[in-house]
Amino acid sequence: MHAMSSQGGRNGGPPPTTIPPPFDPEEFARESEMAMRAAKPASTRAPPRELTSTAEQPVAPPLNRKVRVNVPLSDLAWFELSEPALALAERMDGTTTLLELMEGDSSNDMLKAIAQLQQAGVLEYEG
Repeated sequence: MHAMSSQGGRNGGPPPTTIPPPFDPEEFARESEMAMRAAKPASTRAPPRELTSTAEQPVAPPLNRKVRVNVPLSDLAWFELSEPALALAERMDGTTTLLELMEGDSSNDMLKAIAQLQQAGVLEYEG
């Protein structure tokens, strides 16, 4: 290693200047250590949830308004829809509400089918 002269930095340039940070480094180190000690070990933490913005949250469909599919049924093949969703879409002709279509079948499959159609954006409601 080469000794630096007190007259300048490397290669005879001006001496390096050091500006103190805008915070107390010792206090920052203490707070960081305390935060790390207080944190739970990774094995006891709950798995992280996928975060979504509120703009991405699905909107509940209006159950009491007449509903129809707003694309030709032949175009539904372009959407990744389940068989129950496709079958339900065939019944949506604008003369019945979702509640009427659900009469006698409020199973999880029916609810999932409605959710798929709603999230695909292919439903249109009257009024």
